[in-house]
Amino acid sequence: MSIKNINLNEEKDTNVLCLPSNENHVNEVKILLVEDEFIIADSMRMALKYRGYTVTNIVTNGKDAIEHAKTENPDIILMDIILQNGINGIEAAIKIHDLYNIPIIYTTSYYNEQLFERAKIASPYGYLIKPCSDKDLERTIEIALNKHKLEKKLQDLNKELSDRVNQDLIKIKQIEQLLIQQSKMAEMGEMLNSIIHQWVQPLNAISLIAQDIKEAFNFNELNEVYLNKSLLLLNQQVNFMVNTIDVFRDYFKPNKEKKPFDICSTIKEVINLISKQLTASQIEILFQCEVKEEDAKEQLFIITGFPNEFKQVILNLINNAKDAILKKRRSGFFKDEEIGSICIGLSKEMMDESEMVVIKIKDNGCGIKDELRDKIFDPFVTTKGETGTGIGLYMSKVIIEGHLDGKIYAAEIKEGTMFIIELRLSNLGGN
Repeated sequence: MSIKNINLNEEKDTNVLCLPSNENHVNEVKILLVEDEFIIADSMRMALKYRGYTVTNIVTNGKDAIEHAKTENPDIILMDIILQNGINGIEAAIKIHDLYNIPIIYTTSYYNEQLFERAKIASPYGYLIKPCSDKDLERTIEIALNKHKLEKKLQDLNKELSDRVNQDLIKIKQIEQLLIQQSKMAEMGEMLNSIIHQWVQPLNAISLIAQDIKEAFNFNELNEVYLNKSLLLLNQQVNFMVNTIDVFRDYFKPNKEKKPFDICSTIKEVINLISKQLTASQIEILFQCEVKEEDAKEQLFIITGFPNEFKQVILNLINNAKDAILKKRRSGFFKDEEIGSICIGLSKEMMDESEMVVIKIKDNGCGIKDELRDKIFDPFVTTKGETGTGIGLYMSKVIIEGHLDGKIYAAEIKEGTMFIIELRLSNLGGN
């Protein structure tokens, strides 16, 4: 015998025996009953009412169950698995679970393993075989409610933890960006020294050209051709100085978005910026870019990232190499006529079926102590004693591994230090 949906808020049942309710036993727990057999539905309604539960409605099909779950938001649903009209109880339970996360207890008069396996898809909170005793009904409901309550607390806790982690990650990113900028500021003195060394030669040239113009004027040799030639030479020197300033300014400008750039030309920019200073310190710097002859016209070293941050890493490693060389020289460990040397090699290799660019920066300085080798990329660990901040290599690791998705490490060599950087090439420039 089938029944129509019953709105219990409007129902006045005078033909059903009213048993004494136990309202203090349950604190306003609302239950939606999905059952298409009248006798069973009414019996369960009475049992639930006696145990102190509030039955919001009795519905007879899956479609109405989904609708009432939305409008009434019950605390729990007792769902008959086999419903005659429309979608069955399992399909309705799956939709309700996905849409509203309301705990569901299955009820059925027919038990078999196949049906039980199908019913588990919706992650039910219980399973009752009809008819069931009032105690079994109450016990199953209370266990389901408690389980759902604990799950809700766990979900809230996980969300709170996830929000905290996300907030902490944002703060870490902000701190990293500040450290990157602070690291750049710390290197500003070195950069200013580099500019001074870069400007010495063009300033001397400008002074000589100006003196030559004056002497040409005194000897009546200054004509339009002579003047234009001198002005051209002056403009060349000024342009060189302006270009140096532009490179310096771009280096300290924060990157806003990733873009493709050529590693080879970027390393050359850094070398050109500090080469004069290295020469003044009696240190030679050699740069070798391994390109096959047939690929010479193609850009084989394009990666995607922040070029200024990459420049910062290269500059930091070169400055570290310079400091290590100067320390070794001051300690008297250089052989006769031996000069400081920094070698930078650039090559392309296949690693784990990916095309990678490998950068090796090697020096003949004092090297890294064994006890510091595994810690040199940790924050505030320095090989320079009181003169070091311990930020440079740490930020280099953050940039290479965190921002460029690469790898940086120190290789063991007999003399000096060698840092190796591995970066994934972009699908540009002939790759």
